[in-house]
Amino acid sequence: MYDEQVLNVICDMKYCSDVYGKEILELKREGKTNREIAQKLGVDRKCIRNWVFRFNRQQRKLAAGIKLHP
Repeated sequence: MYDEQVLNVICDMKYCSDVYGKEILELKREGKTNREIAQKLGVDRKCIRNWVFRFNRQQRKLAAGIKLHP
């Protein structure tokens, strides 16, 4: 698949959020684990973990009424 350096660059560019965001959410709703999602999408588990963390943080800010940065 990819070597670790390439995966880190892809995750840093928020590749997961741009390409797989809706699919990650759908799979999470189905109860899939981060590992299962990563295997299905062909990305590193850390990429999924980081995306979910950022998404949850964004949702917490929205719920608290904090303005999000673009």
